[in-house]
Amino acid sequence: MLEYREKAVLEVAACTCDRCGLRMSPEDGEWHERVSLAWRCGFHSVFGDCSELSLDLCQHCVKATLGEWIRVSQRDLGDGLLRLATYVWYDATDADAWMRCPHPELGGKTPYEAATDAVGAEQVEAILGRILHGIPT
Repeated sequence: MLEYREKAVLEVAACTCDRCGLRMSPEDGEWHERVSLAWRCGFHSVFGDCSELSLDLCQHCVKATLGEWIRVSQRDLGDGLLRLATYVWYDATDADAWMRCPHPELGGKTPYEAATDAVGAEQVEAILGRILHGIPT
């Protein structure tokens, strides 16, 4: 028999950019693009031995302050969908075959073809979700 106890959990409700002061909350689009860092320094750190540091930045301040050093690459949407399809079909070969087959809900495109942009990738993900949960497509 399992026994349970109550546990209080704190959840971050808002974040303020340390550079520009922009307040971000989960209801904002900015919330999902923020960068929050927290770490403990080691010995011989320029910040002092074992100091604890934290930093919260909105995406605009990240780009403005670190932009020239950030390596930006575009995610291949098809790779993540192939992993999901493999989970749905339990087999990588079957998943790849499904991804190469034209689908009527994708306007006759294959899932690979549809997944070349974010909207198409979301459509493919939705179809896979329905298949996974036994909802007719």
